[in-house]
Amino acid sequence: MEEMTEQELEQLKRLELIRKQLQIILKSHIVLLFVVFLLLLGGILTVIYLRVSHSSNRYVARISLHYYPKQPGKIRPYEENFMLQMFNRPALRTQFFEAVRNKEFDGVDATGAVMVTVEKKKNSSFAVVLHAHTEQEAVAFTNGYAKLCLQEYAEKRTEDLQKWEDVLKGKKQDVFRQIKIINDEKEKLTSPLNVVSPEDDYDRLRVGLSERQEALSKLKFALMNLQNRQKRLLGSLKEINPVLLEHKQEIREQNEELKKLRKEIAIAQELYTEENPKLMSLLSREKILRTRFQEFLKESGLTEKDTQMLDSAEELRNELKSVQSERESKEEEIRVLEGEMEMERKTIEALTRILPRYRELVQQTVSLRDSLQKLDESLADINYLLVLVKDDLFVTEQAVSAVGQKPFRKKNLAIAVFAAAAITGFIVVILVLLELFVGQVTSEQEMTLRPELNYLGKLPVSVKMFRSDAARDLIFNAVCLHLQNTLKEKHVVLAGALPGAKLLQDFFSAVEWNYAMSGKRLLFVDIMLADNVEEDLPMPDTGIVMYSGNRGILPIASKKYIAPTEQELLRQDLVTLQKKYDLIIIRHFFAFRHDRLFLDRFIPLCDSLLIAVGLMKTPRKSLRTLAEIQRSTGIDIMTVLSDGIASHFKKIMDMESES
Repeated sequence: MEEMTEQELEQLKRLELIRKQLQIILKSHIVLLFVVFLLLLGGILTVIYLRVSHSSNRYVARISLHYYPKQPGKIRPYEENFMLQMFNRPALRTQFFEAVRNKEFDGVDATGAVMVTVEKKKNSSFAVVLHAHTEQEAVAFTNGYAKLCLQEYAEKRTEDLQKWEDVLKGKKQDVFRQIKIINDEKEKLTSPLNVVSPEDDYDRLRVGLSERQEALSKLKFALMNLQNRQKRLLGSLKEINPVLLEHKQEIREQNEELKKLRKEIAIAQELYTEENPKLMSLLSREKILRTRFQEFLKESGLTEKDTQMLDSAEELRNELKSVQSERESKEEEIRVLEGEMEMERKTIEALTRILPRYRELVQQTVSLRDSLQKLDESLADINYLLVLVKDDLFVTEQAVSAVGQKPFRKKNLAIAVFAAAAITGFIVVILVLLELFVGQVTSEQEMTLRPELNYLGKLPVSVKMFRSDAARDLIFNAVCLHLQNTLKEKHVVLAGALPGAKLLQDFFSAVEWNYAMSGKRLLFVDIMLADNVEEDLPMPDTGIVMYSGNRGILPIASKKYIAPTEQELLRQDLVTLQKKYDLIIIRHFFAFRHDRLFLDRFIPLCDSLLIAVGLMKTPRKSLRTLAEIQRSTGIDIMTVLSDGIASHFKKIMDMESES
């Protein structure tokens, strides 16, 4: 551990000095402080007793409010802090106690000493604690205030729920308006297209367009086949004589007539012989018809072979008509199908343009409907809470009795002791500060606390305090012995007194006698104001000091300071006088004040100082100033205590009497 510096040691010494001074001050006033503490304690206890005995809040009653709120959905109950703020509102208390004074207890001084707190050991419970002047009032007030709390909670909760319900209904109407706006916009988008569900119609049209495209391809393929078939039929018809088709009716009629006649001939041949006139008539007719038919063919430019192709030509012609009819039908179907496909393409293009916005509107509608559902759920929860709001907070048992406060409870006693101790401590602080800054030296121990002041002993302030000359000599000689041991090689001593102290002439006589007995020469130089010196006695070897034998005078212009010229002359005189005397004591009969100018001028001329301190008269501030002078100049300082209390010398007097 490193050694402490001189500055730290000095600081520790100062702290130790202050501590010892505080001990001395407190020790000297301990009885007074104890009496003050007892008086304060008694006064405070008396005030507490009177206050409690005549207090309007002497009796206290208690009741519990149980809080079990319903919690459907997202509607949260009131927090405990909010409940406490609501129940402890000054306005609520004022309202209650005004009603109490006006109705239930007319003239009662109900000051509103009520408090609602949370019960620590019970979950979701509040305690109503109310103070009143009598037990009856405390019980009635407590039950009444609990009832008011229940009513206040129900009204506040109902009001909040209704406000919330109104807000939700307003939001619901806003949602309906938004849905209507969206539906109107959807109708505006879809009405020109004559579609009900754009998304479904879009998919349906795309599928239908694909199917129609496939059908169109099939129709075109069938049409192409029909066209090829028509070409083949036209080619086949070109190979047949066109005149044949022009005379097909006549050819058919003649062929039919020939066929019919041949049937009759065949029947007649089975029935008749060849010579039968009927048969012969039929054969003749056949011949005529065949000849006529041949002539007709010849005239028409036809051959027998051409007539054989009449049936096939007719079939080809009928088939061609059928093909042409089917072709026209296919072409009509294609035109109709292409028209429908064109309309569907336009519809699909229009749907493609509106679908993003339509889907956005649909999504908004879904979101709004979800919000609407949630709003409906919240409204249902609010209605549920409104029905059961009075069951959230309830009282299980009414207050039936109250407890009276005792004036001297542990708490009150502790408060009284603490208050008395605090006030006493404050008085101690004030007392210590006053003693330190404006107080006087009160004991001999304070002198011994400062070793730099070289305390020699205690002297009386008057010779009348001595019982005999022997007692006087005993006291003076003891101090003189300490003085001689302290001075040793010192030659110039400035003797004086602080305010409230003085040095007796008898003490200096004792010093003179003791030095004379030791064979030393002593000179006393008294400082006097020049105005009080009757005459100036010229001295052959000094400049300012006038002396004769062992007595001298130092005339100065002021008792507060010594002029530089006077200081220089005195310095020279002291050099001269030290050759003649072993010890020079310069006596200053004016009390030193806080002004250090005189001492600052005189200290360089002296070897040491002899200062008297007055018991119960000299301020401690003067003693501290003297110690500061010693620390700043390093001069040796000796102090004696000037005591005016005869009892302090009783021990020495008794010793002298016994001897």
